[in-house]
Amino acid sequence: MEEAKGLSKGTGISAPLLALANCTYDATQYLDGSSPTACSAAVYHDPSNTPTMIRYMDWGVPEDIGRYTVQVDFVRDGIHAYSSLGFAGFLGVITAMSPAWALAFNQAPAAKVSKSLVGSPATYAARQACDASETFSDLKKQISTIKAFTPFLALMCGNDKDEVVRIERPMQGRATFDKPSLGRPLPLTNHYIHRSNRKLNSDMEGTDEDGQLWLSDTTERLCAVEKIANACRKKSKLPVFRELKRQPVYYCCTVHLAALCPARGEFKYTVRQ
Repeated sequence: MEEAKGLSKGTGISAPLLALANCTYDATQYLDGSSPTACSAAVYHDPSNTPTMIRYMDWGVPEDIGRYTVQVDFVRDGIHAYSSLGFAGFLGVITAMSPAWALAFNQAPAAKVSKSLVGSPATYAARQACDASETFSDLKKQISTIKAFTPFLALMCGNDKDEVVRIERPMQGRATFDKPSLGRPLPLTNHYIHRSNRKLNSDMEGTDEDGQLWLSDTTERLCAVEKIANACRKKSKLPVFRELKRQPVYYCCTVHLAALCPARGEFKYTVRQ
């Protein structure tokens, strides 16, 4: 609330309204029981075996939110701790990188998960984890134990070739961990992949309010982002964005696209205007 009060002074928007707006990520997840976005990411190893992340951040509410994308640099004891790519007025973390780690934070299916409002809004819980983490091991521990309102998925990489993990948190006190298969990227999108959580995924097909039948395309996105990451493995530099702007992972709701390599201190992004 102290940060919300500070933002209120700069924007003229009331602090309670700003605090409420920072719960939108969680509220939209529970309103329809599933994630309204399809954010994707993947970690691959470049020719020097260095972990590198590509990140597609999707958010469709409001439609022009990409225009308000900002990079926020956090300082700990006077020293740069990490940078976060978010939105003006947003207090949480969804895409971030420090000298020791990179993080992509995603909503997860919630329809088949028991509801709980214990802890913090999910993205702010991720912010708290980043604030407390100086190393990859710190962040892995923090992300696996934070108390968040809603279930979430996270993809992380560090500086060492073995510092790559996908974490699924369908509920409080329960986390699963996946490492990449030998020689393959580790992808992430908005469905559970770990075998113990797959039963919690939303139905793969359904009918909307207009009676239109729709099919979930998260599996297609997962395959697509893995394929793109696999093509990037041959390059020693961060990929150029024109190579990453491919459907279905890059589409009208993709508000920012980022490439991150903590080992080399490289962090670049582009924003959909």
